[in-house]
Amino acid sequence: MPPTRLPTQPDHHHGGREEFLAVPLTEHCRAAFTTRVHACVGISPFNSYFSAARIAALTHWALASFEQVHFFVPDTAAAHTLEALGYSPERAAWKARRQGQYVRNKIVRALIEAGADAPENRLLDGQAPTPEQLRLAVRYFLAEMPLFLDTPRIANVTSSVFCYHQVPNFLDELFHRRLTLRPADGQGYVRLSEAPSPP
Repeated sequence: MPPTRLPTQPDHHHGGREEFLAVPLTEHCRAAFTTRVHACVGISPFNSYFSAARIAALTHWALASFEQVHFFVPDTAAAHTLEALGYSPERAAWKARRQGQYVRNKIVRALIEAGADAPENRLLDGQAPTPEQLRLAVRYFLAEMPLFLDTPRIANVTSSVFCYHQVPNFLDELFHRRLTLRPADGQGYVRLSEAPSPP
């Protein structure tokens, strides 16, 4: 799919206009994307890619490009990764919660600076996997799955695209409909990258 260049509103904190290239993975994703009804922007809590400046630029881009915008910070799911790295369950949960709150504060600050109404209401919570799902698959990924499968139902909108700067292999397979599991109608995925500055 060819990328779509999407400018944000002028960003006075960063001295110009930040732009992102949005690349829908499939025609189904493009259909959800072109409605511009809703974007769910994923912000990973332990990823240095998501600096305060980048979160501010993504916030301006999303608010200028979509009717409704939510952000998702998978802090609960991150605790599972920390446990796998050797942290006790209690310490992992505390560390993930702390980092998640730090990232949520950056998002809320960016939303306030962008003039968004009710910034706290623009953060989606992850949904906990069932015990059966925990037994059958990776916990971190399952905690995020509802947002890849049916964000329109979670956000109560007709269509939505999940926006992130990478496309994990599983999600590429999922959105290209090569798996038994399928995203809901109106669910899309868009890979974002910063657009090169014009000469």
